[in-house]
Amino acid sequence: MLRWDVRARMNDREARRGGVSTDLRSTATAALTALVVGCVAFACDDGGSDGDGKAKDSAAGYDIRYEDAGSFLPPKPSTAHCQPCNSTVQCDGADDAGAHCVDLGASGSFCGRPCEPACTQGYTCKDVNSIEGKAVKQCVPDKGECQCSAWSAAKALTTGCSKTSTFDGKTVSCPGVRMCTQTGLTACEAPAPAAETCDGHDNDCDGQTDESTCNDAPLCKAGACHPALGCTYAPAPGTCDDGDTCTKSDACNEGTCIGAAVICDDANPCTKDVCDKATGCSSKPTDGAVCSDNVACTKGEACALGKCTGGKEVKCDDGNKCTLDLCQKASGACINSATEDACDDGNPCTTGDACKDGACGSGAAKKCDDGLACTKDSCDTKSGCVALPADVTVCK
Repeated sequence: MLRWDVRARMNDREARRGGVSTDLRSTATAALTALVVGCVAFACDDGGSDGDGKAKDSAAGYDIRYEDAGSFLPPKPSTAHCQPCNSTVQCDGADDAGAHCVDLGASGSFCGRPCEPACTQGYTCKDVNSIEGKAVKQCVPDKGECQCSAWSAAKALTTGCSKTSTFDGKTVSCPGVRMCTQTGLTACEAPAPAAETCDGHDNDCDGQTDESTCNDAPLCKAGACHPALGCTYAPAPGTCDDGDTCTKSDACNEGTCIGAAVICDDANPCTKDVCDKATGCSSKPTDGAVCSDNVACTKGEACALGKCTGGKEVKCDDGNKCTLDLCQKASGACINSATEDACDDGNPCTTGDACKDGACGSGAAKKCDDGLACTKDSCDTKSGCVALPADVTVCK
């Protein structure tokens, strides 16, 4: 805080008696005004010190002292009322006991003043919230907004504010800053809303910070936002899809998507089954290849047009007319079962031949009788019944 003192050193009699002439008083006032206005506007060095802390005489004969031996500032007001602020501790003027930094909405926050004693003209006692969120009664402007004092402008005091705009189809309010200048408070300067990124800021002005960021994690990894580092990615469990149609039951394993191989088998012995990563399983005919039609009682099958065909029936004929010859479907083995069917033992002199124990048994002897009295009937094992003339035949 600067403190400066202007003293008139006068050699005339009026000065020695403690009086100040009207012309001299006007001269001092003009000089002081010029210095205040000029140095506030341009942050100049008034030349009042040689750098050793000792004031030097100005052309008008005044000493100008200030404490910081740096930039020239006008006196700090005794009250911070209506001064831009960002916390209540900034509202600590000598006349400000009980003052709070009051949130006045989008225009910013400013130092209020207790309602007792009564508010001065242009201010009204209202129920408001301090910047810290405390409900308080303070004197605030009836209309418009607080104006910048010369001291506030020289110190370039700031206040937070908010600027409303539209982003992603929604109305949002972005926090910004207003600053006191010689021409008054600047408009609220706030960054335009943008897509949220991992940087510790509320980029899209929705009241949340870094939400829905780092969602571009690689497969089988999870993203996390660390504003100082940005997005980091670590292995994560769960199911996944490796994009390979030749694998199945894909799952994340230590940051890698791994699946079991798909076995392509159309159960057709006359095709070659293959798997393509893009299209999956497919089959190609293997014409001419030896195959099996899974029928045990056929043999010699071969592939043709993707089908197993051409098998010939297994022959189980043992040449025995007294057996039933069959092929066992399950094993393809021949079974020759004995029968009791009628048969022919090859002897024309027997009749009623029948199979027994797998062989043809001879029947009863055949009776040869041609019904003629003058013939002798007999049976020849080669030709069968024969009738020969009798040597002596008694005729009646």
